[in-house]
Amino acid sequence: MVQTCRSLLQLNTFSEVKKTMTTDTLISRIQLRRGNFEDLPILKEGELGYAMDRKRLFIGNPSQTIISTGDTDTYALTFRIARPSQIIVVVDDTQKTAGVHYTVTGTTLTFNAPAPALNAVIEVGVNNEIVLDKADAMTDTLPVLAAVMDTFSGIYFDSTVYNTAVIDYSLKDSSGNMQVGQIRMITNGIDVSVADTSNAIGSPTVSFSGEIDGDDYFRLNYTNSSSSAGTFYYTIRLWYTQ
Repeated sequence: MVQTCRSLLQLNTFSEVKKTMTTDTLISRIQLRRGNFEDLPILKEGELGYAMDRKRLFIGNPSQTIISTGDTDTYALTFRIARPSQIIVVVDDTQKTAGVHYTVTGTTLTFNAPAPALNAVIEVGVNNEIVLDKADAMTDTLPVLAAVMDTFSGIYFDSTVYNTAVIDYSLKDSSGNMQVGQIRMITNGIDVSVADTSNAIGSPTVSFSGEIDGDDYFRLNYTNSSSSAGTFYYTIRLWYTQ
C-alpha cells in the first residue's frame, strides 16, 4: 500500500508536438504530485502536492530530522504552528499515523509504544495549505480535558508573524453538551485580548484565554468547568495587523 501511494503522488510531466500549417508548436503539460489526502507525504521545500479527494493544495517546508536515542518516546520539535494536524512524521521511511503511532502537543512529539529504535531516523515536516476557492474545508480537532483550568489547547503560533487570529469552533463533551462559537484574539506582543462568542445545546462549559510566552509565541488556553472530557473542532485564520 505504501508503494502504491508513492506512485500515485509522483510528479508527472510530458510534452507533445502539435503540427500546424506553418510551424511546429510545442505543448507542455506539468502535473503536480497528487493522490488522496491521507497519503500526502512530507513534501520537499517548495514542492506542491494536491489532495484530489479533498480538492486541497499544499506546499512543503524545510523538515526536521531527529536520530532516535532509543531510550525515550518524546522529542522536542522546532515547529510551532496553530494546526498540529499539519505535522507529518516518518520513521525510517515509513509514514506514521497521527493519533495511532504518535501525538503532538505544542512542540512535543510523543510516540505511542513501541518507541522508535536506537538510531532510527525520524523525519518531521509541515505542509502548508494553499487555500483554493470552494475547496473542501477540513476541520482540525484537539482533545478537551475534563475539569481543568487555564490548560494549553495545543494552538500555538509566532506572535511576531501573526498578531491577529479568528477561530471558528465547535465542541462536544461525553455528556452530550455541544457548543459552537468564534474566538477573536489580538495582541501587541505583550498584552492579549481574547473574546469568545458562543451558544450551546446543554451547558456551555468551556471558556478561553490567551498568553504570550517568553519566546513571543501565542498560546490559546481553555478552562473546562465540566467533569466530562470532549473534542474541540476548529478552523483558524491568521494575519498581522500593522
